[in-house]
Amino acid sequence: APYHGMQFMLVDALNAAMFPDERPGAPQDPNAVPPTVAQYFFNHFVCGALGTLPVGFVVSPFDAVYQYSDGRHLRFTTCFKRMWQQEGLRGFYNKSPSIVGSSVQFGLVFALQAIVRVPF
Repeated sequence: APYHGMQFMLVDALNAAMFPDERPGAPQDPNAVPPTVAQYFFNHFVCGALGTLPVGFVVSPFDAVYQYSDGRHLRFTTCFKRMWQQEGLRGFYNKSPSIVGSSVQFGLVFALQAIVRVPF
C-alpha cells in the first residue's frame, strides 16, 4: 500500500506541474490548441513512468529484506544487516522486480487511464 500511495501522489504532482490547465476548475485558454490523442498519451505516459521510478528505488530495498526474511522469523534490522554484510548494496536491488520495467508498465497504465477518462 505505501508503494501505490507514493506512486499516485508523485504522478498526480507531475501531472499538475506539467498540465496545470487539465486540473478541475482551471481557467481554460480559448485559443489553446488541444493535444492529439498521441500527444496526450505520451505526456501522461512520461508522467506515469517518471512518477514510478523514484518510488521503486525507495521501496525495493524494503521488498528485498522482506523476501530475505521469508520464513526465518528474524527482525527487520537483523535481516538488513545480514544482507548488507553478505551481498552489499547489490543485494537490495537484485531480488526486486525490474524498477525500469515496472515504471514502463505503470507509465502505460496511467496513460491509458488518462485516455479513457477524457473525451476527445
